Amino acid sequence: MFQDLDLTKEQQREMRKLMGEQMKQRQAITQRYLDKLPEAQRQAMQKDLDASREKTHQSMRALLKPEQQKAFDEGLKKMEEKRAERAEFLKWKAERDQKN
Repeated sequence: MFQDLDLTKEQQREMRKLMGEQMKQRQAITQRYLDKLPEAQRQAMQKDLDASREKTHQSMRALLKPEQQKAFDEGLKKMEEKRAERAEFLKWKAERDQKN
């Protein structure tokens, strides 16, 4: 995703730092909810994960020049499309497995 952004060394370093921090946050959030499997808890976990991801994306975007921001936004859009396709596939697969 970042190859098209022509990042400076400083931007690369800061991006890696932000990504590492976000990964730690996601792991902490996931661990916090692991034992809470009811639907309400899963939704709460997803909300926290989404908020963490969005905050990181905003921080990353703030490091970029305007032309880099455009490429970054396009990359995020593609990632979201892939995430939605994957979620749709997993839903279909789960429904199919329940029927069989």
